[in-house]
This record gives sequence, structure tokens and C-alpha cells, in this order.
Amino acid sequence: MMNKMSAREVVLLFIASITAHCCLAAEYGIIVDAGSSGSRARIYTWPERTSLNQILQLSEVANKKIKPGLSAYAGDPTGLRNHIGVLLGACKENVPVDKQADTPFYIMATAGMRLLPGGEAFSIYQQINTMLFNKSFCPFEYKKGNARTLSGEEEGAFTWISANQLNGLFGESRTTNKIVGILEMGGASTQIAFVPERSVLADKFPVYVAGQYYPLYVHSYLYYGQNYAIQKVKDNLFRKYDRTSGAAISNPCMLNGDEITETMDGLDVTFIGTANADHCLEVIREELVYKVPDYQCYPKPCAIGQNYQPIAPKEMTFYAVSAFVYAVLGVGAVEENDLTTARRIEAKTREFCKLDIKTAINRLGRYANSRCLIGLYTSSLLTDGFGFGKDKKINVAGEIAEHDLTWAPGAMVYEVERRERGRILDIDEDSSSGESESGDCY
Repeated sequence: MMNKMSAREVVLLFIASITAHCCLAAEYGIIVDAGSSGSRARIYTWPERTSLNQILQLSEVANKKIKPGLSAYAGDPTGLRNHIGVLLGACKENVPVDKQADTPFYIMATAGMRLLPGGEAFSIYQQINTMLFNKSFCPFEYKKGNARTLSGEEEGAFTWISANQLNGLFGESRTTNKIVGILEMGGASTQIAFVPERSVLADKFPVYVAGQYYPLYVHSYLYYGQNYAIQKVKDNLFRKYDRTSGAAISNPCMLNGDEITETMDGLDVTFIGTANADHCLEVIREELVYKVPDYQCYPKPCAIGQNYQPIAPKEMTFYAVSAFVYAVLGVGAVEENDLTTARRIEAKTREFCKLDIKTAINRLGRYANSRCLIGLYTSSLLTDGFGFGKDKKINVAGEIAEHDLTWAPGAMVYEVERRERGRILDIDEDSSSGESESGDCY
């Protein structure tokens, strides 16, 4: 009888658990990734959590991208309203009507809005706030601050959350205890994010996910993205240029046969490629990945210049995304399992730098002209800047578990965690207030 009862109880318990899981309400959230060339609305859903210790099981329902980016609508309120309206229309189609009022809506801008003059960006956000506070126009949950330009640190932290969520770190049902780090390079900036073994003395970004606190170190190097690296090398060479000579400037980071004319400080200057990898690295270490004397470094240790960076755990895996990936792929430095090292990147880049511009373009297309410089810059950044060993393995797949590694899912997790933790704090405060008013003494 006991065996029969136990079996029956197991079956009933199984049915109850399945029923409970199936009947959990679906929740929704929306992130508009407002980039320089366009805006993409990403609509996410996840089963309702019964505890903050549970992971947010995100899945993307749909996404909608339109062009151009928000920054194109400076001084064009009608165009801006139409732009936001199209995105809202796609969101309304994919979020059930009865869920829309409780669905948080965020607009998070990156490169394009960062480059706008402050007054123009402020005006755009004012107009967005006016639109989205109007419930007849926007049925979703929208609060002040939900539309903003992300800092580089936020972008790095959100990508870190995405990577570790995809890797199985978070929640009661985690599949790993290994924390991974992030390396990210865009056109304008470069980010590094990881949890160090010791206390973080600066650039700390506290992260709470699934009931766990992570003391994240994040630093964003503004003007250290690939576009600015290219320009900074030219600036360095131009400062040493004899303006009275009228001669062209030899650029050791450009390929042989490459030539470009630019106006610098009111003067038309021609740069010609000489493809000298050693000289190029000298310029990179002088202008970009430079060190300061020990007495100028505080708090210690320093990475680039006077910028503090704790030592990264030796065995920690780092995932590189965006321009880091393109640089490595471009020079053929990827090993098995989508791994690479600074040593391999430098060696393969040195080989690439020996190509003439026509051969390189035939092989890689229009971005070939920058691969010599960016490859050498990447290897120097990893070793001279971030302090990695030359043979430390870096993952350059750009994805985890067949999901692209981007900041948007991490942003959704971060904002929902903050929103739900805030609600619990509000409830606690209300409870404390009620107890005080009842006259109970402690």
C-alpha cells in the first residue's frame, strides 16, 4: 500500500509541477537598441518568476529594425514621432493587449546619440518623453529615464550579463560556476568587464542577478575604438610632420600602395602606406597603449595610462565581440574552437601587413585597408594594455550557445532585476510603515 501511495504521490506531484510551470504568467519587456544607423526594437518574454533567486528565462519574441538612427531626427520632431510610432506598432503586434500596461519599454542609444551635441540630444529625449508618457500613443509602462544614452560602462556591463547568462552562470539551476569576462570594441570606444579576485578600487559596477551580487569591474576607453585608433595614429604622425616640406607622410600602419589625402589643421596632407609592423607598433604604444611611470599610477595597478585595472584572473575565459572579432577574422588568426591569442594575432597580422592594398582588398573587401593597424592594435591592447599573457586564450566566436553576444538581453535582465528588487523594497518599506503606525513597540 505504501508503495502504491508513494507512486501515486509522485505522479500527482509531477502533474502539479507541470501545471504550475505551464500556468505561470508570461511577462514581457522591450528594449529599443538605438544605434547610429537605425533603431531595433527587441521584444522579450519570460515566465513569471516565483522568486528573485530564479533566472530570468528570456526569449526574443520578435524584433523590428528601421532606419535611420535617432540622431538623424535632430530638429525633426515629426520624423522622430513617426520613427517611434513604427517601433511601437511592431511592439503592439507582439505583446498581448492585456500585458501591455505592465510591459516596461526602454530606449537605449549608443554611438550616434553619443556624438550629438548635448543640446540636440537633450531635445530629442524631451520629445521622446512627451510622446511615451502619452498612454494613447504608448500603451506600455514607461518612466522617466527609460530613454537614455548608454555609457560605455553600461554597454560593457550589459554584455557581461548576456555572456554569463548564456554561459549558464545565474540562478538556482546554474550549469556552471565559472564567470567569464568581456572585451568589446566599437568604432569610438573599447570596453573590458570582469569580476576580479580582489576588491575593486575604482570603476565598480554592482550587478544583481538571480539573487546573487557580482562586484563587476568595467572600464570604457572613450576614443579607443577602431575608428579613433586609425585617426590617432594619423594625428601622431602629423604632429611630427614638417609642414614646410610639402611631402607625403609615411604611415607604417597602412598597406603598401594605399594612399589617402585628408585635411588636418587646415592643411591637405597625403598619407602613403609603408607597412612597417615594428614602426606601427611603436606608434601604437606611444599614442594609444602607453604606460605611465609607477608614481603616476594610483590606485594600482594601471592598464593604459593612469587608468586603474585590477589583475584579471589567470584562468578566466574572455569573450571578445564586435571589432575585436572582425580584426581577428580579417587576418586569419582564429584557431580551433573559435579561440585565439595575442601572440597569434600579432604573427598573423605581421603576415597580413606584407600584402599590398590591391591584394588585401581582393581578399577582404573594402575594410582591408585598416586590418594591419587594427590587428596590431588588438594584440598590443591585450598584452601591453589589459595585461594578458601572449598565450592567453580569447574566445572570438561572437556568440555563445548559438546566440549572438550583444548587450540588449543583458540590459533587459539588468532592468527587470532592478525593477523587481525595487518593488520588494517598496513593500518592505510599506510594511515597516504600517507596523510603526499600529503602535507596536520593539
